[in-house]
This record gives sequence, structure tokens and C-alpha cells, in this order.
Amino acid sequence: MILEACTDSKYLSSILLTKRFIELVGIIIPSILIISVAITLFKIVLSPDMKNNKKHLKNINSKTVGALVIFFIPTMVSALVEATGAPGLTSSTCWQNANTSTIETYKEAEKQRDEAETEKNQAELEKAEQMRKIVNATREAARLKNEKESDEAKKKALEASEEASWNGTGTASATAAELIRVAESKVGVGGRPNEVTRGYGAIGGSYSYHWCAAFVWYVSNIAGVYPNKVTLKSAGVMSYMSYFRGKGQYQLSAGHGGNYVPKMGDYIFFDWQGDPNDGDHIGIVKTVSGNQVIYIDGNNGDRVVDNNRRSLSDSNIIGYGVWE
Repeated sequence: MILEACTDSKYLSSILLTKRFIELVGIIIPSILIISVAITLFKIVLSPDMKNNKKHLKNINSKTVGALVIFFIPTMVSALVEATGAPGLTSSTCWQNANTSTIETYKEAEKQRDEAETEKNQAELEKAEQMRKIVNATREAARLKNEKESDEAKKKALEASEEASWNGTGTASATAAELIRVAESKVGVGGRPNEVTRGYGAIGGSYSYHWCAAFVWYVSNIAGVYPNKVTLKSAGVMSYMSYFRGKGQYQLSAGHGGNYVPKMGDYIFFDWQGDPNDGDHIGIVKTVSGNQVIYIDGNNGDRVVDNNRRSLSDSNIIGYGVWE
């Protein structure tokens, strides 16, 4: 503890002030006493009174002794401090270190130590911050993983629900599944001419039809619905409606008095003009989910092949073409 104190600039500064005070006392008080002695001597020279002179001489002796004693107080204090040193440690260490040069040296050392400590603390803070970021990143990754797994579970549940809905309204055949697979592969095709309209034209079709019907004809041909299931050779919406009506395979929608629940692969017919006998649009049923029918169609606003959904009771849905 003493050694630590003897290298503490604040503690040494306090000792230095004490040393300066003692040194000041050792100079000022003896000086005052010497001046007083000089004045007394001057009085003796001027006064012939021997009795008073003896008294003055005695006073001079006392002041002289006092001045000498006080003058040597700093030296005696240093000697006393030196004499009280413990084994392995001199008590004069602090006393000797209490000087301006040593104190400045210790101050600089303390400054460097504080800076090093600050840098160490900063490094520890940065390390702690890095650890915090790693922990947060790990938690976020786990959260995203859980969300992804949850979303995948929901997707699987929805797919299972949709599959159950297909089975509930008639098990889809392999041909219907292939039809949907081919139709799904064309999702995103847009504009005109495009892959669908060019493909339809290549197998004998005309570009004059709205390509919603060309899309149905084209993918149905690839999937094997034509000519195995449907022998229609045209791609007009009304041609489809007439064909299925003639075969007794046309079912009214719920929005037009029917009670048929569509299944995968059925053709779905729409009317935009308010005439249920004149179809304006056609698509392919993918599934039924709850009270909604999900279908794939082309030329939806002359844009792209896409998945869409509507309520089963939507009045724009006028009926379904059932080929199995």
C-alpha cells in the first residue's frame, strides 16, 4: 500500500505541499527571529543600561537558538522520516519522490495507464457488442428458420386441404394432373404473339382467336386431353361451350343456379357482358379451396398466364366443361 502511495501523483503532490510549507516555515520564522535579534542588538548599543542589556542578551540567545532550531526543522524531518523506514522499504521513498520532476513523471505514467485502460475497456465493449450482434443474428436466423418452417407447414397443409377438396369432388385422373402441370409450366408467359399463340398456330390453329382459348387448347393438346378426351378442333370460347353442351358435359356454376363443384382439369367459362349464353373467357380449374375456385388462364387482360381465384358463386363464372 505504501509503495503504491509513493507512486501516486496526487498523494505525492500533497506531500510536496507539506514539504514546501515546512521549508517556508524554516526560512520565514528564522528570518523574523534574526531581524528581531538585530533590532535588540541595536537597542543594546544605544542603551547604557546594563540591567536592560542583560535582559536583552538573554532574549537574543533564546531567539538565536529558536531560529537555528526552526531553520533545521526540514533537515530533521527528513532525517526522522529516513530513520523510521521499515525493512525492505525506506519511509523516505515518498518524501524523496515528492518533487516536481518525479510527480510529472508519475502523472504521465498514470495518463498512459488510464489511456491503456480506456482502450482495453473500449476493446471489451466492442467485443461485447460483437457478441451481442452474433447472438441477435443467431436469434434472427432461428426466427426466420421457424417462420420458413411454419410457412412451409402452412403451404403443405393448404396443399393437403386442396388435395382433399379434389378427392371430395372426384379423384383427378393422371391426365388432369398432367394438364395442370403443363399449364403451370406456362405461368408467366405474356404478350402476343407468345409461346402459346405461336405453338397453337404451329399445330394448325389461327391467331385470330383470343389467346385464352388458344392457351387451353395448346396445353390440353400437350397433356393428351386432345384428342383422347376432347375431339374439338377449334380454340374459340363459344366453340368449347357448344361442344360441352352438345355432349351433355356442361355444368352451370353456383352463381347461375348450378350445384356442381368443379374439380381439377375442368374448363371454367366466364361472361363479362351479362349474357350467360355467350362466353367471353376460358381457363382451367386447378382446385377448389373452401368456397373459392382456383384456376389457371391466359390472356387475363392480355397480360400473362397466371393463377387466379374467385368465389364459386361469382356471377362472372357461368359454367364448367367436364371432360371426365
